Amino acid sequence: MYKKTEVNKKFTKLTHKGVSLIILIVTIIVIIILASVIILTISKNNPIESAKEAQFKEDIRTFQYELNLYISKEYAATGGKRDKKIDELDFEKIKEYIPSFSEKYREKIVIQDDELRYTDKIVETEKEWLKELNIKEIEPLLPEVYTELEYIEKDGFTQFINTGLIPQPDWTYEFDFERIGSFSYLCGSDESYKEGSFNISIDLKTGEGLRTLNFGTWFSTSKITLPINKRMIITKKPNQFIIGTNIYNIEIGDTYANYPLVIFTTNRNGTPQLNSIFIQQYRLYSFKITDENGNLIQELLPALDKNGVVGMYDTVKRKFHYNGGTGEFIAGPKK
Repeated sequence: MYKKTEVNKKFTKLTHKGVSLIILIVTIIVIIILASVIILTISKNNPIESAKEAQFKEDIRTFQYELNLYISKEYAATGGKRDKKIDELDFEKIKEYIPSFSEKYREKIVIQDDELRYTDKIVETEKEWLKELNIKEIEPLLPEVYTELEYIEKDGFTQFINTGLIPQPDWTYEFDFERIGSFSYLCGSDESYKEGSFNISIDLKTGEGLRTLNFGTWFSTSKITLPINKRMIITKKPNQFIIGTNIYNIEIGDTYANYPLVIFTTNRNGTPQLNSIFIQQYRLYSFKITDENGNLIQELLPALDKNGVVGMYDTVKRKFHYNGGTGEFIAGPKK
């Protein structure tokens, strides 16, 4: 009888210990679950993060409204015949369509096919917010068979790109380039040195500097030359010649171009100039043409085709432009 009672007591103690251990484990699990719920609740209701999200989404909605308003006005102005969508990556030009567009969205938000799109500069949290607003990621400017380059380089005088477009006086022409040596022409479609239609050139021998033949009117930039190994943008508007931050007023002549515009030299009476006088040593990062309303007519970007041949891809016409001369362009780094 005594021994049986001792056994029962020991069994009872072991049982109590087992039950206590189970209760402890269950309690720990419950605490972990409750802690996880609390952490998730706090993170979702973080007032600072919530404020950031609210402001971000409000900004994007405002951008969408202003862009849609601009597009609606274009349709109204053209009687519903607007047939060209907006594609813009440049911050300053995006502001022309979206006045409230701010610096903190530079290179993060762009316009593609009349829609707001986000780039790879966006952070993950912002990407999730944008997806909630049905904003899509930017599509590649070049099809998969092409590889975009930082630039193409012409180190000689036998290569050129034929744009296939006859230049017009009311267009705007923009070069993003870097001089690495001597050169004569950025582009041209003319009859002779100072006669005919249009070209942009430089004369380092006479010290005349950068100049343009503006459809018959000659303009020189007071012997201003361009620094070597410095990337810059040159823009020729109908009545302005812009070199970096310098703006010069010019007059339009009364002649018209008769031949397609070529870049890296000039198209003189239908024949691209390819001799030692027209040696070119510069890198071209991009070339754009827009019409009088700011619509993109042509955008040429340096690229390789599927066989590794260097040329420039037109993002507007979806066409690859090959070297029209002999030899090969030098390919810059891949993007």
